[in-house]
Amino acid sequence: MADLQAASPETDSRPWYRQLSGKHWFILIVCTLGWALDTLNQQLFALAKSPAIAGLTGMGEWTGAVSSYAAWATALMLIGWATGGIIFGVCGDKYGRVRTMFWMILLYSVASGVTCFVKDVNQFLALRFISGLGFGGAFAVCATVVAESMPASARPYALAFLQAMSSLGNITAALIAFVLGQVVPHGGGWGVWNWTFFFGFFPVILLFFIRTMDEPEAWKKAHEEAKEAGRKASPLAELFGNSFTRNRVILGMIFASIGIIGFWGIMLFAIDLNRSVFRYNCETAGLEEFSKNEQIFFAKLVTDKDFAKAVKDQEIKEGFFMNRVNEPGLALSGGKIFKVLKDIADGQNDLADEEIVDVLAPATDSSNKAIGNEEAARIKEWIDEARADARQSDTDELIGLIKADKSRIDKTVSNWGAITSALINLGAFFGMYAFALITRRIGRRPTFVFFLLAAMCASLAVFGFARTSISVLILNPLMGFSVASLLSGYTIYFPELFPTRVRSTSVSLCYNAGRYISAIGPFFIGFLTSSVYAHKAEPMAWAGATLCPIFLLGIILIFFLPETKDQPLPE
Repeated sequence: MADLQAASPETDSRPWYRQLSGKHWFILIVCTLGWALDTLNQQLFALAKSPAIAGLTGMGEWTGAVSSYAAWATALMLIGWATGGIIFGVCGDKYGRVRTMFWMILLYSVASGVTCFVKDVNQFLALRFISGLGFGGAFAVCATVVAESMPASARPYALAFLQAMSSLGNITAALIAFVLGQVVPHGGGWGVWNWTFFFGFFPVILLFFIRTMDEPEAWKKAHEEAKEAGRKASPLAELFGNSFTRNRVILGMIFASIGIIGFWGIMLFAIDLNRSVFRYNCETAGLEEFSKNEQIFFAKLVTDKDFAKAVKDQEIKEGFFMNRVNEPGLALSGGKIFKVLKDIADGQNDLADEEIVDVLAPATDSSNKAIGNEEAARIKEWIDEARADARQSDTDELIGLIKADKSRIDKTVSNWGAITSALINLGAFFGMYAFALITRRIGRRPTFVFFLLAAMCASLAVFGFARTSISVLILNPLMGFSVASLLSGYTIYFPELFPTRVRSTSVSLCYNAGRYISAIGPFFIGFLTSSVYAHKAEPMAWAGATLCPIFLLGIILIFFLPETKDQPLPE
């Protein structure tokens, strides 16, 4: 095909950054910020989704229902992302890259920012889909503008810079979450998650600079040639009407889904894993300190008939209690305590210890009767120990003490969630740039193989061994380095596969339509966590580890795609 040929790339021995003019740098910085602020909003969502859903529903953050809603929110965002990517990708080829970038950033900024005002989980889910529409176009449009505007010999490095700097958006989101966790009171009014999403409005500032940008010369030339030739077919029709581009885009979509599942279904899922680990560490390390007030609360609940009714007037919800699960005897889940509270307040329980124990202890069938009886005995002993203190405790004071206990844990967990995010994205920054340096020397295929293997090994290490502060500090940056590097690889590789006329559409399809496939990742993780591994002490760790071998599929797929090192962009 004659129109897929192009001249050899320019040769320039200078460092890539010295090859760029002032105009080149302006384009690169604006596009980099467009993508970095997109990733900032993505990361704000990853950090705040579970606390937001818990706050909107009143349930404990680590309950199965909250995990299920979080999976839906992530999947809806990915589906919106894929849909928006296709729409904005086509618009980028048809109406212009820069014009499309403007409307794309406006959409995701407003949708993300407005999330801070939602009142129920359905509104939250709807805005996740709408913000996803805006997120979808960012990568393809920004990467395409940079690819078409930079000198040929500087292009891989400029694209790697674009992707690597996106990690700064993620790190900024982590810093925002960390600072908010220190200054915003936990419980009551606007919480940390509300203020976190409020920062989603920030990218609108970039729109003033985008208005001053021109369309890339390559797009202008292709657009004029299409008008002169009278071509009216849409980019999608042209793309799929040609077997050369059709085969590449189908393989590209599947290949991209591997990295996207790795990013959203594995790497960012590790933030929730580490949050749960540090919540568990807080509650078990200070078990007596943090559980004593809850123990007194429960003893008072089952010994004082008026206490439950007084508590009910304060509209206490399940999320008020700690979320410990799978701990025998003393460590009760908030859901179980809330069930007893609700039954007593509604007059459905006569306060007999035996019936209380039946609610809290596991089912005593033939397979676990001994365990059930032992746990029931522990719970009854636990109640008896706290009765004396319960009779002397004032209701309002006791509730205040439990709130303070939970607030301390919530603050610690929030801090470690932000720290985990920052660590992952610090590693991601170096991994994204490392991909460009390595692929420049050894080629696209071997570089992808190396980082896919590294991603699988590092992810398995995080889900298998990241249980202490030291292991989190060491293993999470390694996972970010290897998994996020794949996204840098896509940024460099996909624009090299397609001709100018359909480049934006093709890159969007590869990177975004793959999200329809990758949307199953969060659902699968949610299913594994709440169902398959629910009986495990650490269901999140088991669920994440189960998904890690998917990186091996990427190693197989790359050998069905071409090596493009030192090849010109197809015209």
